Amino acid sequence: MYKIDRKVLIASLVIITVLSITILLNTRLNTESTSPSETPTYREPHVLIYDSLAREYPNKTLTDLLIKIFIRHGYKVDLYIGENATLDPLFNLDNYDIIIFRAHGAHNSNPMVPKPLGSYIYTGIYIDEAIKIYGKDYINELKSSNMIVLGVIPPPGVELTNELIDRLPKYVVVSPLFFNKYVGELHRSIIVFTGCYGFDDDILAKIFIRKGARAYISFKGNVTWSHGDNVLEALMRKYLETHDIMEAYHSLDTSLAIDPITGAELKILLNE
Repeated sequence: MYKIDRKVLIASLVIITVLSITILLNTRLNTESTSPSETPTYREPHVLIYDSLAREYPNKTLTDLLIKIFIRHGYKVDLYIGENATLDPLFNLDNYDIIIFRAHGAHNSNPMVPKPLGSYIYTGIYIDEAIKIYGKDYINELKSSNMIVLGVIPPPGVELTNELIDRLPKYVVVSPLFFNKYVGELHRSIIVFTGCYGFDDDILAKIFIRKGARAYISFKGNVTWSHGDNVLEALMRKYLETHDIMEAYHSLDTSLAIDPITGAELKILLNE
């Protein structure tokens, strides 16, 4: 009969025990390292299309196309169009990776005017609608602090007289102070504003860059809405191909970089 050496038996048991403990620890560590609480969560990239311009100059073909190509490239899209382009999405710009303002623009470069200097963005709501939505006291508070002002849009080619101003509906227009106060941290967002005067100075651009945007793109001067739409489509198509906003910007030929009717020039400020 074969006799097992006592010392060999004890040594074998020790080795088996050590190995068992090691395997158990490794299994436990591997389980912990892949536990759901520590697994990085995937956040679907998110686009805002803020199309207040659609109240007067709708382009459903463009917005449908943009939504389609963004979804195809894995983006979730929020569309606020016409009178639905209220103040609400402007309070939550920090939720978005790409922010598109298809909107009328305005600009104040005169320090004698008692309003903030810089570029302004039109919402899609009139002042009476804003009061119904947010209440008279809150709207008056925003007005008195110059967060918002009132603006009109004259018909194309019509001289803007005091009489016409009185008759036209008064839009709620957002000033640079609004964005400076209410925009949270932007996580390398790309901002495209296709309205007029969005880059007649860099005040608004620098606010967004300071908040953490990767790039701000807009026009210097008065741009036709149809040209702005053409630029927006070409720019977004190229960006989604390359994921490089500077490459997309520089890919635009002169016919897009400069409005052939007005001479408005597309400019970019990059967060280096």
